[in-house]
Amino acid sequence: IELIVEDSESLVAAEERKFGLGESSLFLINSREQKLIEAQLKANDLLGKRLLATASLYNALGLATPRITN
Repeated sequence: IELIVEDSESLVAAEERKFGLGESSLFLINSREQKLIEAQLKANDLLGKRLLATASLYNALGLATPRITN
């Protein structure tokens, strides 16, 4: 999913360049930005689910939940 976010960021940047050259519209930029936001939300949702599953696993095993750092 991280690759999808990166690809969406690239598409937004490309659409903005096209707009600067007169080959695109604000509607298309907005559409690309909306897809980027959707991809970011999906990535955050999946990360949250993964962290919750990890915490549940540690709890089931009777282990202390590890600290999570970025």
